[in-house]
Amino acid sequence: MEMTPDEVYKRLKKQNGESFAKVIRAELLLETPNIIQILEFAGNDPADATAIARIVRELNKKKQTETITTNKNPLELLDMAGYDAFVVTNATQKNSIKKYFRPNEELCTFRDSSRHLDFYIIHAVKRGAEKILPKEKPEREDEYGTSVISIQIAKSGGFISIKNRYNHTVTSPDATFNNNPDNIIPGLSNALKQYFNIDFYSSENVLPDNYRVIHERFVRFNYEVENIYFGPDFYFKGSEVVKLNNDYQYMLDYFVLYLKQGLLNPSGVQEDSFGVLQKIFAGKKITVKTNPENKKEKVYFWVQSLGHEAQSVVF
Repeated sequence: MEMTPDEVYKRLKKQNGESFAKVIRAELLLETPNIIQILEFAGNDPADATAIARIVRELNKKKQTETITTNKNPLELLDMAGYDAFVVTNATQKNSIKKYFRPNEELCTFRDSSRHLDFYIIHAVKRGAEKILPKEKPEREDEYGTSVISIQIAKSGGFISIKNRYNHTVTSPDATFNNNPDNIIPGLSNALKQYFNIDFYSSENVLPDNYRVIHERFVRFNYEVENIYFGPDFYFKGSEVVKLNNDYQYMLDYFVLYLKQGLLNPSGVQEDSFGVLQKIFAGKKITVKTNPENKKEKVYFWVQSLGHEAQSVVF
């Protein structure tokens, strides 16, 4: 049964908060098909809602209008844009551009043995890239940052990421050109979709930082580790969103606590903090409550040993 705008508003208010829902109502988007699902992981910041509303409207318009078409394939278009580009088909090709990256800025792609199996990848190197030096004040789309890029599209569809040579030195280096291939050269988005027989969404409007679009859903994340993005109660890699069960799973920054099984590290990166948290929670019966002084925080309680007071940690 189709929901009325008032019913949609009430659902969004519960899901994303009142201020966020008011923006969507003011933008006249309550009758947008599947708007509740589109915004399920979009967070609750009303400032973000204003930016997202523009993109939702653009998304709807693109469904009804023709995209830029071209008779050239992606490699030919990238050549026109001044890049030597190639499609990655094996691990050697995947890591072949590593020489262009400074040690502290190497792509997570180089360490991911299955990346070329899960993603369609095109590496593109600007002619003369070896002579282009980083800026003292780096900007994501400056000459150095865009001189070596990696276009990666999840083979399961719905997700695209354009990696930057300034990896982790600039804001959202994995959203270079706003993850819109047409910002590299017009027609590239459609050429990629046709070449790989895959679909994804790219916007002419700027997506707020810490957001990605997955299968037309807006997903706000808090951390990115090894190309896995972590939100308050979910994480995603490629186009798959893993939603936690709030009855027994809790996000601790970018680790997942299972109340009975212990701590999970989805990124696989071994950090000291993971070991510390493992020791804190190992073998303990844990109770989780909302912090009364900050509703966005959780307090984790346990009894250290028989006869001792309860210990706690806040996240």
